[in-house]
Amino acid sequence: MADPREQAILKLVEEARTKADAFIVIGIMPGDRFFYSCDDRVTLPDLHGILERNVDDVCGSVSRDRARRAKERRQG
Repeated sequence: MADPREQAILKLVEEARTKADAFIVIGIMPGDRFFYSCDDRVTLPDLHGILERNVDDVCGSVSRDRARRAKERRQG
């Protein structure tokens, strides 16, 4: 039987995905563990392509956000 905390996280992720009208919600944890909620209409080849096409944009967004926060700390 799964950990109750993990079950609660998965339930929240599923709710967030459906409320946000998202196709995929992924969480990555230490130790390369992950959790996800994926719309049943997304095929595995489409999932692979979506992830591949978006990884640079996600990393770029994280980089810009970190730079903005660092700048705000220096100015603040």
